[in-house]
Amino acid sequence: MRFLSASFAVLVTAGCADQPIPVLASGPPNYAEDVTPILARACWCCHQSDGIASNLESYAVVTAGIDEILGSIASGEMPPGAGNATTGCVPVASPIATPTLDLAVLTAWRDAGTPRGLPERDTPLPPRCGRLDAPETLRLDNGGYAPAASTRVECFVLDGSPSEDTHVVGAHFEPGSAAVRSIALQLTPPPYEPGEAFDCPLGLGSLVSPEPLAYWQPGSGDMILPAGSGIPLAAGSSLTMRVQYQSAEPGLPIVTGVELGLSASVRRPGRFALATDQALTIEPGNAGAERVSAASFTVPVRVESVALVMYDHGRAGRVELVRSDDVTCLLDVPEWDVLGTRIFHLETPLDGRDAILRARCTFDTTGSVTAVAWGDPPDGDVCIAAAYVTL
Repeated sequence: MRFLSASFAVLVTAGCADQPIPVLASGPPNYAEDVTPILARACWCCHQSDGIASNLESYAVVTAGIDEILGSIASGEMPPGAGNATTGCVPVASPIATPTLDLAVLTAWRDAGTPRGLPERDTPLPPRCGRLDAPETLRLDNGGYAPAASTRVECFVLDGSPSEDTHVVGAHFEPGSAAVRSIALQLTPPPYEPGEAFDCPLGLGSLVSPEPLAYWQPGSGDMILPAGSGIPLAAGSSLTMRVQYQSAEPGLPIVTGVELGLSASVRRPGRFALATDQALTIEPGNAGAERVSAASFTVPVRVESVALVMYDHGRAGRVELVRSDDVTCLLDVPEWDVLGTRIFHLETPLDGRDAILRARCTFDTTGSVTAVAWGDPPDGDVCIAAAYVTL
């Protein structure tokens, strides 16, 4: 990967892939060698032919729209959900965003006349938005389902399980349709059996299990846990996929799948800890309602990653680690975008001993005629802080 002048060379980390990309000083950037790695790592999880946003997979489209692309990066609009955009939070390593360097490369490419370069590459493209790469994989799907109404939530007990004790180190989800709004993978509660499906809206308090194994929303890319860690998964475990549909496709079965990345051993076993408030209620007509969810760490843990989850009424959010009077900001999202829901790895993990995980969520219910309670869209919403922690 070549860069702007012969005076320097740097290293860039390709998202969650933990593989540095050499940026070699040998001339102006071109599309084939310099622009496509940025698009693959930071854009193509959404901006592709079957994605949720405009397709940026061709030279012609990117060239025509380069000014708009540069403007969206410079303003912070893209990539979405960049997190801790304000000062005062601990540094996070975004799965897809190295916007300062990306902006420099793309600007230099535009100013050089958008040269195309040779299609043959000296190095392969980085993983698309942190594409899953694991020692072993296990693929499961729901067999196909046609939602009868919009915003329906259904749980599917998947037919398949690991044959030996292992660890989940990541997940690649295959939603199967733009009608799928979110997917969560969790352990199956009794008494359900493989192959069964059941209605499981959040409004009934029926979280499948208190700790998810993996989660997906449009734009989040693959879930990849910090290197050397993973969530223990016992042999024969029954897994359930909770799928939220935002629109109906009558008569058309949607096959939604997940490819789990597995590793027999890890250095640091981990889990997701959630701060939730299932009693959440917001009166209608409120343009700036703030609600707080909190949970205490009951055992010594190391906080390695963090995520914030809200739905359509969310406008801003903040995740904090609280110990006595000491408040550490983990993540700050001043302009919430539901498409920006993703997991952010802390550059330096924090000691969670005797601390409280707290989410501060701001909602706008001016468009609602009834109270917004804990639950699924369009009438419900949530305020969830998720921390990936290791012992």
